[in-house]
Amino acid sequence: MQIKSIVLLGTLLTITNGAIAQQYPSKPIRLVVGFAAGGPSDVAARTIAQKLTEKWGQQVIVDIRPGASGNIATEIVAKAPADGYTLLMGGIFNMVMNKALVKNLPYEPLRDFTSVGPATTSMLSFNVGPAVPATVKTLGDYVQWCKTNPDKASYGTTSAGATPHFAGVMLSNESKVTLNPVHLNIAAVPGAGNLLGNLLCAVAGLLNGGGLSGVLGQIASLLNQILALL
Repeated sequence: MQIKSIVLLGTLLTITNGAIAQQYPSKPIRLVVGFAAGGPSDVAARTIAQKLTEKWGQQVIVDIRPGASGNIATEIVAKAPADGYTLLMGGIFNMVMNKALVKNLPYEPLRDFTSVGPATTSMLSFNVGPAVPATVKTLGDYVQWCKTNPDKASYGTTSAGATPHFAGVMLSNESKVTLNPVHLNIAAVPGAGNLLGNLLCAVAGLLNGGGLSGVLGQIASLLNQILALL
C-alpha cells in the first residue's frame, strides 16, 4: 500500500494576474502539518519548506497541528484567508478517509482545497516483537498465530482512522482474523513506547528513512521483525 502526501492550499486563490503572481510570495508562508513532530509528514514538510525558502527568498514556516487524524490542521487551512500563504501537507487521510468517516466534517475537500502537487510516497510496514514467538517469520505465520491466540491479536497504530489503522482492518478482513487495534496517542508519556513494545504483538506504521517514525519509532528496536510491507 503506497501512501501519498500532497501539498494543498485553500481554494479561491486570487493570484491570477501576472503582475501579482510575480510578487508572490511577498511575506512568510505557513505550511501546516496535521501529524506529530518527527513523523513522516513533518520530515517531508521541513524538507519542502527549506527548499521553497531557498527558492522564494521568503521563509516557509512549518506549523505542527496534530490531532483528529489530521482534521485540526485541515480545518485551520480551510478557514485561512485564500491568499496562498497558508498551505497544508495533506493526503489520503484528510482528503479521502475523513470524508467517509467523520460526520459533519468542518471542511469540504473538493470545495475548500486546490492541489499544488505531490510531495511524498511512503510504504506501510507490519512489524512484530518479543510478544510473538520467534517461529513467526511471515505475515501468514502471524495470521495463523492470531487464530490460535485470539486474546493476543493486537496491533499498534498511530491513531484511530489513520492509514495504519485501516491497513490492519484490511488485513483483518482479508484473513478473517479479528485484530484489535491499539492507538498509540502516547507521545507525552515517558517510557510508554518501551512498555508497549514489550506488550504489543505487532505494529503497523509508515516507514520513514528505513524505520518506523514518531511514537512507533520509540519501539522500533523492540519490534525488530518486519513481516511485510503493506
